[in-house]
Amino acid sequence: MRRVFLQPIYRIVTAMKKLRQGNLDTRLPIEQNSTEFEVMNEQFNRMISEIKDLKINVYEEKLKLQRAELKHLQLQINPHFFLNSLNIIYNLANVKDFAIIQEMSKCLINYFRFMFRSNSYFVNLKDEIKHTANYLRIQQLRFPDTFHYSVETQADLEKCKIPPLIIQTIAENSIKHAISLDERLNIHVVINEDEDSDFINIKIQDTGEGFPEDVLYALEFEDSPIASEGERIGIWNVKQRLKLLYKGNSAIHFSNEEGIGATVHVRIPKILM
Repeated sequence: MRRVFLQPIYRIVTAMKKLRQGNLDTRLPIEQNSTEFEVMNEQFNRMISEIKDLKINVYEEKLKLQRAELKHLQLQINPHFFLNSLNIIYNLANVKDFAIIQEMSKCLINYFRFMFRSNSYFVNLKDEIKHTANYLRIQQLRFPDTFHYSVETQADLEKCKIPPLIIQTIAENSIKHAISLDERLNIHVVINEDEDSDFINIKIQDTGEGFPEDVLYALEFEDSPIASEGERIGIWNVKQRLKLLYKGNSAIHFSNEEGIGATVHVRIPKILM
């Protein structure tokens, strides 16, 4: 009775406990026993193999979907920025300001060269900073004497990996929503090592009026674009890419600092190239 009934049942129960714990490699031995237990063990093993294959296939499809989503997010280009920049070059040509035309053209070439080559999930922090500074210089040429920017970073962090267009997108959001022809805007980017040396802190701060309360709440607590018209869609883009790339091991927070303006804090794992 023990060999024919109790031991086979005990093996099945043990295998099911391992399966419940996530062990998909567990199998029942195919031993000479009653026909019923032999069939049951064989079917159990076949079922586990099919479940394992299905789980792998689902995981691979999920990875493919995430890669496609990341690729789509990274290739988004603001058409208004592109058209406005070309329009500025046209207007500068009318007044024959060739020095500014040359600098604007060079900056745009560098901008789109980075945009079209940033098809990888990570770039050097040094390259991202250079791209952001180039973008902000374009905006200075568009709005002369309207805003100032600065970028501070630890030299030993420049070789770290960072998702492309993260810093530039947040800086672009500041330009889009905080710039004014009446008051000078300052944008300050600070990148340093976190107290936990395994992470990097990125802070982008401007001297505008700050986030409206409803937008601030949506940015902090809602997981969807702010508006269907595309308002602040770039920030949503950043949040989605951080979530996909770091699997919950990153953080992004939005706040208004009294007397300063809007502030965005990003905390990501420090990964060396």
